[in-house]
Amino acid sequence: MLAASRASKSCRRFVPSDYGGDIDRFPGLPRFYEPTHRAFRENILRHETEIEWTAANHGWFMDYFVQGSKVDPTTLPYGFSGRSPATAGQDIDFSIPRSYMKPLPGIWPLDLDSFTATRLGTGNEAIGWTSARDVARALVRLVQAPAGSWEKHTYVAGEIGTWYQAISKVEKFLGRKFVVVDPPSE
Repeated sequence: MLAASRASKSCRRFVPSDYGGDIDRFPGLPRFYEPTHRAFRENILRHETEIEWTAANHGWFMDYFVQGSKVDPTTLPYGFSGRSPATAGQDIDFSIPRSYMKPLPGIWPLDLDSFTATRLGTGNEAIGWTSARDVARALVRLVQAPAGSWEKHTYVAGEIGTWYQAISKVEKFLGRKFVVVDPPSE
């Protein structure tokens, strides 16, 4: 895509995605980005002079809280947590997938179908979530900014919290506890 931007007569800007976290302070995290994202930033983008660029980072898409799940959050009244765990799912049609976000097994830590959550880090580190719609709005504003005004990294955050806070909110919303497990050892 960068090569296409260079070859274009009209495209003078480039916005690669770099969702992983605070790349200014922790450029090697998450580790699975190391061979791709970090290498691209440090070996190619850092030397780019023809195209203005910024690496966009929004943390996790908050849309993944319902990704590929059979839970349709649009059918649940807010305050659904008044139910006991035994009756929590009575009004949900668990047979119908309702999200366009595809599951990320092994990456996204919440499984709404099995009500399990994989602890990332200690579970208490700050992390950002942003809806896909808000990321799109932020990118539109970014493109509208004057030429030459972009920073090397652009951060967008809809909400900042911890995984434990997120798990608690999802539990309250669904009226059911999650089993929290440690990630498999590598």
